[in-house]
Amino acid sequence: MSEEILTQTFTRLRKRFLQQARRMLPSLEDAEDALQDVFVRLWPRAEMLNTPSDVEAMTTVVLHRRAIDLNRRMSAVPTEEMPMVEQGSDDCDALQEAEMLMERLLTPLQRDIIRLKEYEDRPYSEVAALLGMQEAAVRMQLSRARKKLRTEWKKMTN
Repeated sequence: MSEEILTQTFTRLRKRFLQQARRMLPSLEDAEDALQDVFVRLWPRAEMLNTPSDVEAMTTVVLHRRAIDLNRRMSAVPTEEMPMVEQGSDDCDALQEAEMLMERLLTPLQRDIIRLKEYEDRPYSEVAALLGMQEAAVRMQLSRARKKLRTEWKKMTN
């Protein structure tokens, strides 16, 4: 019976839910995809949704959270991998410039984290243990360092 209530209420209020999703997402296709995803996520929980108002409230909450997730994913800046540089090549100057940029912008802790994580390819747990930090703090410092470098690099290349 609960699955019927979910289906009927969702179908009846679909246009309203679609308008709500459209206000939060950049395109109609994204809004429709989000709404379909919300319905799929609610289906296993249909037993908990006994009244149309329960369905409406839960759909609104899940749709809002889904839109936030999609917007975050769309606004994420993809990182570009720097090419490997051979010693003595013309790109060696670019590598030295990048190292000077790191020296100028980053704290010693951030430089150590980048060296351990990016150059030596050590796992977060090992970096945290070596530096006497928690893994979450290592991730936060690495994220801040990358953001600083990305912002400055964009300024320099534009």
